[in-house]
Formats: sequence, structure tokens, C-alpha cells
Amino acid sequence: MRPKEKGLSDDDIERIVNFDWDASSDDESDDEMDAISAVLEKNLEGIVQRGETIQVFDLITQQTDLYALQEHGIELKCTVEDIKRYIGILLYMGVLKLPQLKMAWSKDLNLTAITDSMPRGKFEKIKQCLHFNDNTKQSKKGDLNYDKLYKIRPLLDSLKENFGKLPQEEHQSIDEQIIAFKGRSSFKQYNPAKPHKWGLKMFTRAGTSGLVYDFTLYVGEGTCPAYGLGLSSDIVLYLAKGLPKDKHFKLYFDNWFTSVSLLISLKEMGIFATGTVRKNRISNCQLLSDAELKKRGRGSFDMKCEINNNILCVKWFDNKPVPLISSCESNEPVGICKRWNPKEKAYIDVARPAIVASYNKGMGGVDLADMLMELYKVNHRSNKCVFPRLINPSLPANATTTTSAKPEPTMPARAATRTTSAQPEPTMPARTATTTTSARAKPTTATLSPNLCQA
Repeated sequence: MRPKEKGLSDDDIERIVNFDWDASSDDESDDEMDAISAVLEKNLEGIVQRGETIQVFDLITQQTDLYALQEHGIELKCTVEDIKRYIGILLYMGVLKLPQLKMAWSKDLNLTAITDSMPRGKFEKIKQCLHFNDNTKQSKKGDLNYDKLYKIRPLLDSLKENFGKLPQEEHQSIDEQIIAFKGRSSFKQYNPAKPHKWGLKMFTRAGTSGLVYDFTLYVGEGTCPAYGLGLSSDIVLYLAKGLPKDKHFKLYFDNWFTSVSLLISLKEMGIFATGTVRKNRISNCQLLSDAELKKRGRGSFDMKCEINNNILCVKWFDNKPVPLISSCESNEPVGICKRWNPKEKAYIDVARPAIVASYNKGMGGVDLADMLMELYKVNHRSNKCVFPRLINPSLPANATTTTSAKPEPTMPARAATRTTSAQPEPTMPARTATTTTSARAKPTTATLSPNLCQA
């Protein structure tokens, strides 16, 4: 059922204002969560002990004032403290969810942490003029040094530099993330299988604790330097260059990235790797067929080892065959995992090689980071980009028809509106009307970039 009224009820507002944060606690005491908390605390303590501060606030302050003067002709007189308070309000609103951002300054809510730190008018001005780089110095499209991410390049470089200073975890994963976004962008992606169908694709290296150590935005050609192994493998090598060499770090990634040549290149850097792999990338490895493994039942597997580079290839059959390769793992010891059996309607024991268990344990870092960011997502929508056709393609056409209509002088205005909507314009050809209708019926879709995986 739809609620009778939009927004928060009086009881909801009272619960938000009087919520006791000290009395609320989770009863989770799993060893895995304790280990994750220990890693996060260690990393944060390392930053505090070194006394590091991100100098990006000075940059944001300078460029925001410059853009306000260039574009709007006003002196914003923004300070570093204003930028810090602005970002603090956004983070605060990521925890305290409200239907509209302007409700944070409502007298009924009385959120003094926000109202006392910055007036709403100044917050809106900073939001309108927020910038990270000088637009007048941007290279034109087609120039040799043209950068698609020029407007946020200083921010990206600062974040990547400070992320790289964090103490590194031994087990890390590389995977893609989708940043929800429906604005104008030449490298916006559309994937109907994702929770956020429209967005910007980002490749991320994160530890098992969910802490992000490096990332790169996908912009098509020029996403990362070319190492000669294809786009998917080049992205892994680019993100792995921040890891200390010959320290035996372990990377995990899925079959879009994995190839034998990639594992060999990483091993030459002193970095081990494990990942699922596509069949066409291990065509020379003669393993048991899928039909033979299925005949043997769930938990069966076959393995081969490449002696020169010591790379193990395992095909394990669960609900379907899962091929994996690794430069550091083995099939021994073979453990046991629980799997649901629909015929017996009960959980059964299934044999699982050590390489599969290690991959499952090390691969979830980026997904965990995704989940944590989604919990405290900052709503920072702007009025600069408005796309009514994405919301309702018929709105502009209806507005034009109503405006151009001239009601009869003796007819009431309401009746004139009905007559106009019922009768189409006589000068409008029938073919044009049909074309407009069919265009509305088909939503606009973006062209996906081709898969550039190398075989």
C-alpha cells in the first residue's frame, strides 16, 4: 500500500531526534568481524601516528572561489573550515537519512549539528560552485594531452596517493564497482543486470576488510597504461603497481581479468594471484570434460600443474564446473563445505579443494566495500543537470501542446484544456504523430562498450 502522506511522520521525527546511539549495539561477535575491525583500527592508527592530513581542502577552497567568480561573478569567500563543514554535513546526512536535504535545516527537526555549523544558503552556494580544477586551463577535445577526468583529476590523484599510504593487507581483491549516476557523461555505462543500472564503472583494489587501496575510473581508451596483455589484464597490472614488490602479496579476481600471462607477469613482480578463468584462456590444459565431472557428482575435480611457472589449474564441479588457476594455492588439503540438495531437501557435505576455499575467502573485499558505502551513501544530487525525458518522455510534448492551444473566448478554461487534449493539431501529419508515439514507447538505452578481454 502507498502511504497516505509523503515524508516522515511525527513518530519518525521523534525517534530520529531522540535516538540513543550509546544504547544501540550489535550482538555480532564473529571472529571474522573481529578480524576486520582489528585491521581497520590498525590502519587508522597508522594514519594518526604519522600525522598525515589531506591537503585537498585547500585546493577545493581555491577552485570553488575561482569558479564562483568566473561563472557567477560573486565573491564566495569560502574558507577551508567551510569546506570541511560542508563535507561533514554530507557525511552526517549519509547516516541520518532524510527525504530531502533541505529538511536538515527544518525547525521541527532541530538538527543543531547542522544548523549551527552552516546556514542553508551558504551550503547551497558551495554546492552550486563546488569545483576541483580550473576550467579555463582544460585542454580541448582532440588534443594530445586531453584528459576526460580533468575536472576531478586533482581530487582523484590526492585520494589515490593517500590510499596508497595505508598499511597493505596480505590478501586483496580486484573487481569492478558501479557508481550510480544518470547525468551527462561520455563514459556512463548501462548494465540491466546490476542493482544500479546506470552509472560510472570503477575498478578497485581492496583488502578483505573492505578498505580500498587503489582504484581507477573506466573512461574507455586511456583507462590505464597499455602493458600488452589486453585491457582486463592491464587494469590488474596498473592497480597492482602500488603493492610492494617481492613481499608475497596475494591478489584475487574473477574470470574477466584472469589469464595465464597475467599470473606470470604478477609472479615476476613478486605478487601471487588466484582467480576463476574462462575456458578459452586455458584451452591447452587438458582437464576432464564437464560431462565426466558431472557424472562423478558434486565435489569432484581435476587438476593440472604447469611446471615452468608453477601454475596450478583446477576444475571443480559444484552445481556447474568452476575452473580456477593460481600461482600460490594447491588443491590440498581438500575440505568439506555444505551445499543444499534439492532432491534430498537437506544440506549435504561436498568436497572442496583448498584453492576454492582460498578464493572464496579472499575475493569479497570489493563487494564488502560496496556494501559499506551503500549503507552510508551521500545524496548529493544537483540542479545543474535535469533530464525530464528520462523521467517521463511524454512531459515535454504535452507541455508544448497545452501552451500552443488557443481556447475559445466563450468557453471556460477547463473545458478548453479538455478539448485541446482530445483533438490533435490539424497541421500535424499523422506520420509524425505515430513516430512520436513509438519513440516514447522505447526507452533510451546507452551503447555498451565492447568486451576487450584478450584470449
